Amino acid sequence: MYGVWVIFCLIQVFNDTIGLGMGFMITPWFKEVRPMAFHAIYVILIFALLFNKNKHIKYFLYLWGVAIILATLKGYIQRNRGFDSAEMHWLMTGGATTHFIHSGIRYFSFFTDAANYGSNMAFSLVTYAICFLYEKNRFDKICWAVVAVAAGYGLMISGTRTALIVAISGFVLYTVLSKNVKLFLTSCTLLILAVGFLKFTTIGNGNQFIRRMRTAFDPEDASLQVRLDNQKAIKSYMKEAPWGIGIGIGMGADQLPQNNKYWLVSITPSDSTLVYVWMRTGAIGIIVYLLVLCLAIVVESFIVLFRIRDKQLRGILTAFTCASACMIVAAYGNNIYSQYPNTLLVFGVQTLVFMGPYFDRQILAEKKQKTLEIKDEIRPEEEGT
Repeated sequence: MYGVWVIFCLIQVFNDTIGLGMGFMITPWFKEVRPMAFHAIYVILIFALLFNKNKHIKYFLYLWGVAIILATLKGYIQRNRGFDSAEMHWLMTGGATTHFIHSGIRYFSFFTDAANYGSNMAFSLVTYAICFLYEKNRFDKICWAVVAVAAGYGLMISGTRTALIVAISGFVLYTVLSKNVKLFLTSCTLLILAVGFLKFTTIGNGNQFIRRMRTAFDPEDASLQVRLDNQKAIKSYMKEAPWGIGIGIGMGADQLPQNNKYWLVSITPSDSTLVYVWMRTGAIGIIVYLLVLCLAIVVESFIVLFRIRDKQLRGILTAFTCASACMIVAAYGNNIYSQYPNTLLVFGVQTLVFMGPYFDRQILAEKKQKTLEIKDEIRPEEEGT
């Protein structure tokens, strides 16, 4: 399915909307098309080849969990001991404008920025919290709980408002996929209370993290208004560019001259992955992109609901489905979908969900084999008796 988007991006090499012949220049196109399309294909193939046994899913969760804890520890060190020299240099050369704000400092651990850090931690929180609910092994259950708490802490200190919405959307989808009416009603009640607490009260405003999260539900927030104004400005240009301004336009030495009609579009901050894709590939491109992403979530949900018989495997794959779905929400709020390590994780877990029926057959075969072995052990004793 994702190959449809890759083919569309390949066609974009001929996009010459800007009228300078730059649409036929391979180098800038290739620089940008790799994170936009090719990296996901690499991830899908590598995961399908490496994680081909049911037990490999647990190995992946442990490896990912270690990375989350390390990221949280780095964020904790930044908050309590300060930034190192390299981080301070980055902040003082421009990063401070988005990380030292009126509501407090936004910490970014060893990620590219706080938005990437916060969205990734929300993605991880949804995954491990749901895995915790389905886990039978006590040791694994404790591990998933520790990782979920660590991811929650990282989410808070990142100061990323979108991350809160990301986590909420993931848990909302979980209540639907769980097929449990009682859980659905309870979860919806808790979510409504949580949103109501942040939107309609001022309790806890003395805490910078609560104060920052509260702005996620403020439609008059200055930062949100700037984004909306940018999108309105872009929209007026994009009406005449249904295929976008082209992939790779505005990169490096190929910057557009200021007298070009689309120069403003090429330098306007996109602030989100979906807006970025819209600018580069136009209305046609964003429709194709969203159809592919949403269709993948629909198929994942179908697999989880109707193709998986093993309860624990279904729980893990449900966690992966909810997490990958909530990252589409993150893609609207921040330009993080194609950033490392999000591409690796999002398309990696989606690959594992699509391989779910294969893993389920493995588990069923293992159970049958164990049953036969037990019968073989019992039969000689019965014959002797």
